[in-house]
Amino acid sequence: MQVLSACTEKIMDTQFWWFYDVIVLAVVMIFMFICGKRGIVKSILSTVSWALAAVIAFSISGSIAASIYTTSIRGSNIKKVDKSMDSEFFAVKMAEYIDSLPYGLRADSKKINNMIDRGDVSIDEMIKYINNINGKRVASDEELHDVVIEGYTKVIGDLLSKDFSDYIVEYAKNEVKADPSKMAEIIPLMRDKENTKPASSMIADNYTAPAYRIIIRLMGFIILTVVIAIFAEFIIKSFTSANSATSTVSNLVGALVGILMGLVVIFMVTAMVRLYVIMGTDHMMFFNTEAIDKTYAFKYIFNIVQKM
Repeated sequence: MQVLSACTEKIMDTQFWWFYDVIVLAVVMIFMFICGKRGIVKSILSTVSWALAAVIAFSISGSIAASIYTTSIRGSNIKKVDKSMDSEFFAVKMAEYIDSLPYGLRADSKKINNMIDRGDVSIDEMIKYINNINGKRVASDEELHDVVIEGYTKVIGDLLSKDFSDYIVEYAKNEVKADPSKMAEIIPLMRDKENTKPASSMIADNYTAPAYRIIIRLMGFIILTVVIAIFAEFIIKSFTSANSATSTVSNLVGALVGILMGLVVIFMVTAMVRLYVIMGTDHMMFFNTEAIDKTYAFKYIFNIVQKM
C-alpha cells in the first residue's frame, strides 16, 4: 500500500508538467500581441530596458547576496549548527552509520574519538579502521572510499537536519561529496571539548552559506529586475507619445520583437519557479524538478537559471 501510495503521489506530482510549456507559449504570444500593438520603437525600447535590467540585476545580486548573508544570516547559522553539536557528535554518528552498513560491524565511537585525538582523520585511516573492526577485510579500499564519504555526508546531514530546510541539508551533503577533503579540517574541530564554535563556523561557511546565497541572489535578481525595468518603462513612457500612430510594418516587426520580450519575461518567471522549488524543498505538487524535467522547452530555461 505504501509503494502504491508513493507511486500515485509521484504521478500526481508530474502529471501537470505540460503546463510549464503552455506558460512559455502563452507568454510569448501575449507579448507578441502587446508589442505588435505598441509598434517597433516602443517594443524595442521596452525589450532592451527589461534585458538590461536583468543583466544589471544579475551582475550585482551576487555581491548583495554575499553581503546580506554575512551581515544578517551567518551568525545565526553558526549558532544553529553549534547548538546541535558536541565533541562526541562525529564519532557517535559515524559509528551508527558504520553499524548500518551491510558488513555486520559494530563500531566503537570511543575508538573513533581516539583516532581523531591522534590526528588520524584521513579517509584512508577510516578505511583501515572499518577493515579491522572484525579483524578481517570486509571490502576493497575503493569501495570503502565511497562508503566513508557517504558517512561524512550523513553526519553533516544529521547535524543540519534539525534546524535547516531540506534544500540546505541536501546542498550541504552535495558539497561534502564534491570536496570531502575539507572534512579533514572540520572533524578535529568538532572533537574540541572546550569550543566547537570553530567547527560550526567552518560547517556554516562551507556547507550552508552557498545555498543561502543562491536563495538570496534569486530573490534579489527578481526584485531588482522588476524595479529597474519599471523605472525604465516610466522613462520610456515620458519620452514617447501615447497616441503615436504605427504602421502595419511597425506592428509586424513589433510582434517579432515581442518574442524576445516574452523570452525575457519567461526567464523572470523561471527564476520565480526556481525559488518556489527551493523553498518548497522540491516536493510540492507542480513545483518540482521531476515535472520540469518532462517539459520540452521550459527545462532548458530552468537549467540556465539553476546555474546562476
